[in-house]
Amino acid sequence: ITRLVPKLQTKTSTIPRISVDDIRELFSFTKGRREKAGVVIIESVDSMTPQAQNAFLKLLEEPPVNVHFVLTAHALDQLLPTVRSRVAMSRILPIGSKESQVYLDELGVRDATKRAQLLFMAEGLPLELQRLATDERYFTEQVQYVQAAKLLLGGSAYQAVSGVLSNKYARDEALELLRHMVRMLTRSISQQAAQRLDGIIRAEASIRKGGSVKLHLVAAVL
Repeated sequence: ITRLVPKLQTKTSTIPRISVDDIRELFSFTKGRREKAGVVIIESVDSMTPQAQNAFLKLLEEPPVNVHFVLTAHALDQLLPTVRSRVAMSRILPIGSKESQVYLDELGVRDATKRAQLLFMAEGLPLELQRLATDERYFTEQVQYVQAAKLLLGGSAYQAVSGVLSNKYARDEALELLRHMVRMLTRSISQQAAQRLDGIIRAEASIRKGGSVKLHLVAAVL
């Protein structure tokens, strides 16, 4: 089993990517006949540049004998349609909160503050948890994105616009910032929905037991 993982391409890059050069190395690694089956796991295939995805297509179209590819991705919309059409897709649900905590234990993260930061940024996503926990540079950069996303979401409209205009975000940086904003909003919506659902279940139980219909319906919709 061989793994191909995204990495920072230059000293100034802030987003890990899989590049064309990485795919060329993969071509060299997989060429030739193999007596036993081999597995290549490509983590976060959605981090491939478009050029790398186009280069990877040839391997997907004509895979080497006895070589199997397992691809993981968080954002399928970042993959070219030609790549998506050549793979069999399975959706894997995020791991739970307890599993995330256990995984941080396995990774040796003991500091309570850092654990909280990691869980806020990547709870449920083991690959992202691992990357954040083991790559200090990546962790520091992602914390900066989270802080910027919080300011944009939590401030006034004027502050948000000012924050965008005062920073020269590159395309990749803007997409990374939006990714964190989406995750924050999704978490917020999920928590709110869970609280509403809990209230509805309590109201249903109370009404079934003979409680005031109007009173508990009002409580459920507040």
